[in-house]
Amino acid sequence: VRLFGVVPFGMCAGNHDLTFDGKASEHWKKYFPATMGEFADYWIDSYDDNKHNAQRIQINGKTFLFIHLAYLPSDGALEWADKLLSENEDSYATTHSFLIADRNEYGIARRNSRVSLTDIRLHRDGTNAGEDIYEKLIKKHRNVRMVLSGHYTGSYHMELSIEDRVVHAILADYEHNKPFGGNGFLRIIQFVPSENKIYNYTYSPLVDAYKLGEHDSFVLPMNI
Repeated sequence: VRLFGVVPFGMCAGNHDLTFDGKASEHWKKYFPATMGEFADYWIDSYDDNKHNAQRIQINGKTFLFIHLAYLPSDGALEWADKLLSENEDSYATTHSFLIADRNEYGIARRNSRVSLTDIRLHRDGTNAGEDIYEKLIKKHRNVRMVLSGHYTGSYHMELSIEDRVVHAILADYEHNKPFGGNGFLRIIQFVPSENKIYNYTYSPLVDAYKLGEHDSFVLPMNI
């Protein structure tokens, strides 16, 4: 993988990375094998053919845990993540499907949301939609600061108020931007501790342009 030795990274499998019975595709296993952890000391664990993986990264003397969960994760995957999150480090989660901003539905994706758990057209091996991930992991662990997701085309962000804390939830999915299936748009998240702010930008090096919508370019208060 070209990013090794360049920048720390992790990834989660989406529905197009899975077979129809929810297993990792041959391409996923070829390019993102379970042995990836042998090449980077920050790569601490993985589960089920690396569909779910975790990294522990030191930044300015502080330790951060990044956990990535595949599309509709199984109970076993959530139990794996639960054990890692119990170590109480500041944690950030990505999962293929969590927020939805689709037609008339905005918020955490439900089990019966469009193209969610009850849609028979989709790949799956698990029983956990966005609302299940929220109940079983995000609410339980006070050290989770942010949840990133895609799957549903578009962009959206919201603050999840849980007792006396706030978790930032962010959706960014530009796959239907024409004419090039996304046009290379990337969500860039910049943490600036000196300002106590988190800046979100959406930029495409392909077309050299920024998206400036309210859910594409915005600033959040830092919650570390």
